[in-house]
Amino acid sequence: MFLRRNSSDQHAFSNSDIMGPSPLNQKIECSWSTFLKRVLIRWQEELMGLHRDGWYDRHSCIDKWCMVFVYLPLIQHDIGAFQLWWNNHKIRHQRQVWLPIGAAPNDIYAFPHLYGGHQCGFTVSDRDLAEVAREKTLNYEQSARVPQDFYNEATNFTATNHLTLEISTAEECYIQLRRHFMLERSALQSSIYV
Repeated sequence: MFLRRNSSDQHAFSNSDIMGPSPLNQKIECSWSTFLKRVLIRWQEELMGLHRDGWYDRHSCIDKWCMVFVYLPLIQHDIGAFQLWWNNHKIRHQRQVWLPIGAAPNDIYAFPHLYGGHQCGFTVSDRDLAEVAREKTLNYEQSARVPQDFYNEATNFTATNHLTLEISTAEECYIQLRRHFMLERSALQSSIYV
């Protein structure tokens, strides 16, 4: 809506986005369903398992920072891999729906004229792109960043202990990193009272 705020056609500003259920948009519903099955469920189960087993306390900054440090890059990688796969998979024929078939979404987007479509894009100013980039950066930094000293120590700890941050080792890395910071915090608190 921000990028369409100054347009004057029928899809300007608030008309550029439809809120609510999308029963007529089966493609997006299919992509969300596939994303849920291929990516989201695995991460939900692993993260909920850490909470259930007592390894994650949502009130603990250390737990949150360890979670972001270990899991955020892995989840982002998984999402990127899914996006690449989805945008390059071949669309199969669907009954009673006219859509280009036998082509990938990326191809249909790049060459709509080859599939009976037309380019629906519009020019976006550099100023608007910079504003969107600034907003995205601010939101990311506010919600997902860990303190620099924590990041440096966590990086050093994982390197020193030969921990590789991979999907198959994420839980073990998280638990070891959490233990390290919890022990460090206990040692600091003990030295204060001595």
